[in-house]
Amino acid sequence: MTDASDTSTAKPKTLTWESELNDEEGTWERTRSAYREPPPSDEADRYVIYGSHACPWATRVKMLIDMLGLSDAIAVIDSDPVFGVIEEDTQQTGWVFSEEYPDPLYGKSTLKDVYLLGNPEHDTKSTTPMLWDKRERRVLHNESQEMAPILHDLFRARATHPEVDLYPEDLRQAIDDLYADLYEPLLNGVYRAGFASKQEVHDEVVDGLFAKLDELEARLTSQRWVLGDRFTFADIILFPTLWRFDFVYNIHFKCSLRRVQDYPALSGYVREIYSWPVVKRSNSVELTRKHYYTSHYVINPHRLIAKVDLSWMDRAHGRDGLEQQAPHWFMVQA
Repeated sequence: MTDASDTSTAKPKTLTWESELNDEEGTWERTRSAYREPPPSDEADRYVIYGSHACPWATRVKMLIDMLGLSDAIAVIDSDPVFGVIEEDTQQTGWVFSEEYPDPLYGKSTLKDVYLLGNPEHDTKSTTPMLWDKRERRVLHNESQEMAPILHDLFRARATHPEVDLYPEDLRQAIDDLYADLYEPLLNGVYRAGFASKQEVHDEVVDGLFAKLDELEARLTSQRWVLGDRFTFADIILFPTLWRFDFVYNIHFKCSLRRVQDYPALSGYVREIYSWPVVKRSNSVELTRKHYYTSHYVINPHRLIAKVDLSWMDRAHGRDGLEQQAPHWFMVQA
């Protein structure tokens, strides 16, 4: 008879965002993505991105696909923006499919089920974006920062706009360095602030977060784009966090020292990028608000959605005086 207290050989429950909450110091740490395999070929219609309208990590990959014009080569399947139950016995939640947002490939009810279809031993988080191989029916990749450059290089020849180079050779190291610089204090910092369970932890994270926003404000006061006069993947990295900041992170995650709209350069930067139709396709204010406020029941148990004024996003960006190289096709307004 097995001792019920002996769990050394028991298969762990699949990790979810709840299972990351929190260590004894009150700190929330994001689990490392587990799948890191590039596509074995550049075949069109073989691969699918499982994403979400609300996930900033998925949004970065979706923006890249739209800006290159890769939708005919790589399809995107979005899960429902609101988390649902993915484990009945524990009531843990995560990405699910619904009548409005179905899984057209396999008819699965949760993204976890798709992960398990490809790997029955899957026991890490079922995150978006996830790169799926339809031919071999398995997960290839689920780390956005590595996935996006791989897709950019492998599939660009198939793109409608192959002239768009968002990961230029001479700036690749700078782009990678920027991500490393922004990840902990800002990109992941908003989550570390929001899910912190002790005041001193929250305060420390928020101080570092706003120090990084201050640095970015100084940088973007004198230059059009994050790395100078060229719009690159570095800007795709930064934009989703800044765009969400006032209507989600500032309120829901209590990153409330200042708003992005209080920064002249940062707010103009957000307004310029958000004015492009290609960006609005993958950045929905309402779906994003709905996700955060109704999915994170631990910090918002009544699932109330904050009422916000978004009129600042529609004002003129005022950045035409800052130099840039010839704009990409999606940056020119009709």
